[in-house]
Amino acid sequence: MLLWVLVYPLIGASSYMKHLFILFFVWSVVAANWNLLMGYAGINSLGNIGFMAIGGYASGIISKEIGLSPWITIFIGGLVASLLVTVFLGFPALRLSGIYIALLTLIFADSLPSVLTQTRTITGGAMGLHEIPGFLPGWKKSTLTTFAWHSF
Repeated sequence: MLLWVLVYPLIGASSYMKHLFILFFVWSVVAANWNLLMGYAGINSLGNIGFMAIGGYASGIISKEIGLSPWITIFIGGLVASLLVTVFLGFPALRLSGIYIALLTLIFADSLPSVLTQTRTITGGAMGLHEIPGFLPGWKKSTLTTFAWHSF
């Protein structure tokens, strides 16, 4: 199965199938996160996508501005995301429990797309980030094959 996932973008798969694979892997990460939070820890959190978005934007912005490889900035973006979420969401939520944590994280997840869209100078607004360096040196970002590899 792993071999199929590695070879599939190179054998001429359609853009639609690549898109479906990308969505499958993104949502599988979210499902695993939700399983850890709700299933094992018992914390009813509805802001998982928001946490992932903050890490992704932090990684992309750092990679674009500093020029580092996204392989390095993925970890830096995770640290930045955890710091921002801890300061702005974690500390206020320390005294909450039950349904109130779910409501706080739901409000966070609902308001984050508006905040990301309105901060056009930092996040690129609705168009997203552009000119992020490639994952591998020398690969052009414009080809569909490299897009599929970056997405997987």
